[in-house]
Amino acid sequence: MLNLTTFNFRFFLIASIVSLLSGLTVSFGESISSYVSLIDKVAILFAGFLVVLRFFNHQRFIPTFPVLPLVFCVLVGLVSSVFSGYFSTATVIQVFLTFQGFLFLYFASQFNYKTAHFESFINALLVLGVISCLLAIIEILIPSTFINVFHAGKIHDEAVIRGSFKSLQSFFSHPGQFSWFLTTCIICCFCLYFKNKRLLYLILGIVFTIFLLLTLRRKSIIALVATLVTIQFFLSSGKKSSIKSYMYLFLLIFGIGFVFNDQLAFLYEDAISKYGSEGSILTNKAPRVLISEASIKIAEDYFPLGTGFGTFGSWMSRVNYSDLYHIYGLSDYWGMTPDDNRFLTDTYWPMIIAEMGYIAAFVLFISIIGFSYSCLIKIKHINSDFRFVFAIAVALFIELVVESFSSPALSRSPQVFIVMGFLGMCLSYYQHNYFCKNAK
Repeated sequence: MLNLTTFNFRFFLIASIVSLLSGLTVSFGESISSYVSLIDKVAILFAGFLVVLRFFNHQRFIPTFPVLPLVFCVLVGLVSSVFSGYFSTATVIQVFLTFQGFLFLYFASQFNYKTAHFESFINALLVLGVISCLLAIIEILIPSTFINVFHAGKIHDEAVIRGSFKSLQSFFSHPGQFSWFLTTCIICCFCLYFKNKRLLYLILGIVFTIFLLLTLRRKSIIALVATLVTIQFFLSSGKKSSIKSYMYLFLLIFGIGFVFNDQLAFLYEDAISKYGSEGSILTNKAPRVLISEASIKIAEDYFPLGTGFGTFGSWMSRVNYSDLYHIYGLSDYWGMTPDDNRFLTDTYWPMIIAEMGYIAAFVLFISIIGFSYSCLIKIKHINSDFRFVFAIAVALFIELVVESFSSPALSRSPQVFIVMGFLGMCLSYYQHNYFCKNAK
């Protein structure tokens, strides 16, 4: 008989693969694509249902992420919605969308997983990574045909174009998703190579890195470097080992930077042109900058609360175009109008600051940082091969946190669904196999 753990894992694995491949459904119509993209939400609710079944079967709850700070943030957001006069059905939906990752982290961590589950999940990611790179090669060779077949002939709004070259997207619905997924595969290869020194993982890691650079996505490249440096420190077993490993890592980064110097220089110049323009004319600023500035004004005007869930920078504020975009002068700018609102959900922390206020945003930020540090410390306490699997999960979470400072990484699907689900699995395995033993 199939137990709840295996049932939940298989559904999570299938949902992860389908959500990653959902970009392929664009050619069948936006309605079909939108329905397929909801599979991660279904998986979260399904996992919650299984957790309830476990509870009625007298299974204890396993604490993972600090619950009280999240409850505090939700309550502040709801109170903000009531006081600002924006409370509606959209408010409840946005609570789920904002905290879906942390909710799934908690649900996924309530099951007792086996090592085979982790191996299957990582292998599935790497296989999809290889397939995505093979398709990216076709995208380079025949870009027009590839776009027509896989993306209904549409170039994504956030694609970076340099001359005749467009940032690679492969089968993903968004260039940023491809860069994030490549970063995920690189982290997997890095930790697995650190574990058994197999040449295959080193080669795959280099290949994934090359394609990552060809996506021309600054955020993912910066987040990857920061994450690898951090994880390297906690994986190193001694001072000599740490110095040696850092030397190899920096030599690899330097070598790749030297080979792709031209592309990196272009990304730097592009960033300066978007975010470094002088003067006070708002039209010279990127939408992300405008949203960030407006969120600060909103937090000051509504202090100590915010405007409530679904009112600014969030998905529901885009679906039901929020009055705040008119009030704070954003409704006339490209990509933020009622008819063209593509950039309204392009941030995470500005959304948190505006909707929940400074205090709740600070509590959430401190909780995430504290949780990240506690996970990093756990790596040191694991004395088996699972240490490297756990390091992958923690690294993926840290990468999301780093990216969240310039994108909605901590609330965007499928990134947050896959990372939080896998991290929840690892935390559960740690609790069952290491924490309990140490406690004894």
